[in-house]
Amino acid sequence: MLQPDFQDAVSDTSLISLYMKSLESQKANPVICDSTACSLVKQIDFDFDAFRNDKKGALGVAICAAYFDRVTADFIRTHRRPVIIELGCGLDDRTGRIGRVAGKAFFYQLDLPAVIKFRAALLPALSNEYLLGGSILDTHWMGMLRRLHPESQFLIIAEGLLMYFSREQVEKLFQNIAAHFKRCSSEILFNVLSTWGCRHAYLHPAQRKNGARFDYSCDNDREMENWAENLRLIDSRCYFDFDAWKRVGWRGCLLKRFAPLRNMGRMLHYRIV
Repeated sequence: MLQPDFQDAVSDTSLISLYMKSLESQKANPVICDSTACSLVKQIDFDFDAFRNDKKGALGVAICAAYFDRVTADFIRTHRRPVIIELGCGLDDRTGRIGRVAGKAFFYQLDLPAVIKFRAALLPALSNEYLLGGSILDTHWMGMLRRLHPESQFLIIAEGLLMYFSREQVEKLFQNIAAHFKRCSSEILFNVLSTWGCRHAYLHPAQRKNGARFDYSCDNDREMENWAENLRLIDSRCYFDFDAWKRVGWRGCLLKRFAPLRNMGRMLHYRIV
């Protein structure tokens, strides 16, 4: 078994997300089927059992992953030269989950060097997949990928990531992305937590055990449009929008009547014009 050599709690969250996907994949009618997650969990020396009972957390991770998978597959099908950039990729195997359509795009997996090193040891890159070790806040990867793919269209994905950065960092990230990927039919797909959600982080069992601190929060789905004039909101979804959430039972479904809980976590899809 391989033991991760991560230096911070945020990097550890990639292992928790992996485990959540493996738990969901083993259910009778899973939201996602991630055989890679099931296999990798058995190869990693980490206390996964501490997160076994976080059923709502696992369902939320799966719903977000499934939605992002669908948007990614649709983007690939509807663009001539698609390039997918996964920010904070961790050990996620989106290429495996979306199947053959993944072969029609280039995939760039970006995360901190220690995470990328661990990923390379467990999940070798495909022929159309490239691993990048570095910070998402660095603009080097943006310029490099635009130069490598001058005629391409980009889908930039940040799944379970932005809440660990400050508002200033997230705003600057979006401004840099908007500047580097303008006028090339590109899009950004990401999820956010509300201010209420960040303040009530203790409601997340996995977060309580892991200890990584939530920082950035978003209460206005169109906030990013104020950061750069060429950012446009395409779509916004909350977890209650998906039928799979009914699995939490009637008490959990009643929560959608309470606005702070309904809007606690959302998935946003933006176009860069």
